[in-house]
Amino acid sequence: MENLKKWTAYIYEMFSNLILKLPFEKQQALRERVESFIKLYEDVQFDEDGNIKNEPLSEETIKLRKNMALKEGVLKTNMGIPVIFFVNKVYKLLKD
Repeated sequence: MENLKKWTAYIYEMFSNLILKLPFEKQQALRERVESFIKLYEDVQFDEDGNIKNEPLSEETIKLRKNMALKEGVLKTNMGIPVIFFVNKVYKLLKD
């Protein structure tokens, strides 16, 4: 967890200076775009044959989701740049 916190701080430090050089309207648009992506994200669904289902969201659903608040803890820091961390847990097997 400490490594993740260090990387997050490093990325924030590196990109926050770049983002602040943009006009405020552009910064806000980038933040809104990231937030909208998260609100509209859906896990991939498969049919019984293993094919991806392509069922687009209705306009009403899109409108409702965009107006909903994010859950607490989601998107704590929004710089307008999507950053994803993939974390994998590894177990070390000990021999007797």
